[in-house]
Amino acid sequence: MLVVPLSSAITSENYLGIFEQGTDIELIQVCSNATAICDSCNISSIKYPDSSIITSDVVMTKRSADFNYSLISNFTSELGSYSVNGYCVAGEELKVFSYSFDVTTNGNEKPDGSVIVLFVILFTILIAGLLSLLMYNIFHMITWDFDARDLIMNVSSYFVLFAVYILGKEYLGNSFVDEFLVWFIGVAAVTNVILPIIAFVLTLVRGDLDKNAQS
Repeated sequence: MLVVPLSSAITSENYLGIFEQGTDIELIQVCSNATAICDSCNISSIKYPDSSIITSDVVMTKRSADFNYSLISNFTSELGSYSVNGYCVAGEELKVFSYSFDVTTNGNEKPDGSVIVLFVILFTILIAGLLSLLMYNIFHMITWDFDARDLIMNVSSYFVLFAVYILGKEYLGNSFVDEFLVWFIGVAAVTNVILPIIAFVLTLVRGDLDKNAQS
């Protein structure tokens, strides 16, 4: 076969974009010559960020105006830059293509240094504040002096922690931080929600019993 470049060749960007970790990624290739869509497009290799091959020699599905292949979520768990290489054929004409795409934790660009510093400061203040609040709670539980203000303060701090987790997942995109905050949210649900509610109820009961004893 005589192999020459396609006249109007392939419409292909060198960079496909950024995608969220563990999701299906649609790989699309547009190809045509002067008169028609190409006959076929094949992916010769898709590689992980460490250059190991995910799959090779894949025939892309032809649609009305492009070619498609879905890389399923089982193969998009690694973070970093993936590469795709392949070729398209129209009659006796052939053209190779190559592009890359990135996989991040949240599907967004990696944060810059100022964002990282901001979240580090925010996490430090929040964790220190919650630990201090835990000590405050223990003292007031021991003295049977846990009022509505204390309960509101604890529940509010828990929702602040949850809000920080959502912001961190959206803008920081660090899997270790996400996992740590999920664990911390679980702990805080006990220390800053369940125990304060119990302490508040017991304080009310204790107060009623004291009033009845005095009367």
